[in-house]
Amino acid sequence: MNAESQARLYSREPSGPKLEVLGPKLERSEEVLTPLALQLLASLHRRFNPRRLELLAARAKRQAEFDDGALPDFLRATEAVRAGNWRIS
Repeated sequence: MNAESQARLYSREPSGPKLEVLGPKLERSEEVLTPLALQLLASLHRRFNPRRLELLAARAKRQAEFDDGALPDFLRATEAVRAGNWRIS
């Protein structure tokens, strides 16, 4: 299997990734950021970016709660575990 056919495994878009690498080009970076590697990164971004953005928004909301004075606490779902009879031997 050649690199082009492998790249198709990582992407549902046959035209390939539409991405731009920002920042200075480093020596030998083309050995790491190969077309296949960029295809994989683009595919991962398309697949996981919506969830990543949701998590970042939830994180910002939770931080605002802390900024307003809320304190972190344990999850209610784990209360039975914490209230159980523990013995360390």
